[in-house]
Amino acid sequence: LRPRTPEGSSCDRSGPEPPARLFHKEGEPVKKCLGVLVGAAALMFAASAGFAADAIKVGFVDTYTGPATAYTNDVLDGFKLEIGKINAKGGVLGRKIEFITRDDKYKPDVGLTMAKELILKENVDLLVGTISSAVALAVSDLAKKEKVPFIVTYAKSDKITGEKGHRYVFSMNENSEMAGRAAAKELAKKPYTKYWIAGDDYEYGHSIANAVFQRTSARNSSDWGI
Repeated sequence: LRPRTPEGSSCDRSGPEPPARLFHKEGEPVKKCLGVLVGAAALMFAASAGFAADAIKVGFVDTYTGPATAYTNDVLDGFKLEIGKINAKGGVLGRKIEFITRDDKYKPDVGLTMAKELILKENVDLLVGTISSAVALAVSDLAKKEKVPFIVTYAKSDKITGEKGHRYVFSMNENSEMAGRAAAKELAKKPYTKYWIAGDDYEYGHSIANAVFQRTSARNSSDWGI
């Protein structure tokens, strides 16, 4: 099972993870969900700050170069639309919302550096991103250390909110564990006894392949291979 990469991508082994469903609930776009979620987080900051006039700063760390921008720019555009509406109504408890973006170039070390810059130099109140699970895990560790909320938009490794999860990280999407359970349920209905399961050689590829293998093996005692 291989996650799809954008057509024409020259980086088959490190392409972006599959996009989330376009709707979480009927008639409710993912882009709007991001604006609502960030708005809710902003409400906490506004309340704790005693109605201070300073803006609430949101730092985006994501991939803004290459094929992944087909997804990441869409998320950012949706966020802009929703935050524009919130600010037009006076912001959150009188505080406007501002945002800053940084390109992680789909590399964990770059993403970590950009997240540190946003927290330590730009003094953002919360972080948002990323499409790469490897980057998300690196940024999540920093968010935990600095006690800064981190809203994960596209990355789907189950480690993000599972094994490596903590009170400062939140995910907007289904993860590889959920997908593995769903795939195993369907594969178990087939008359086959052997499957070959493959995943790309990066965090999400490993995560989704392992989840499918483990969940399928748990449902069927036949001979499986990976």
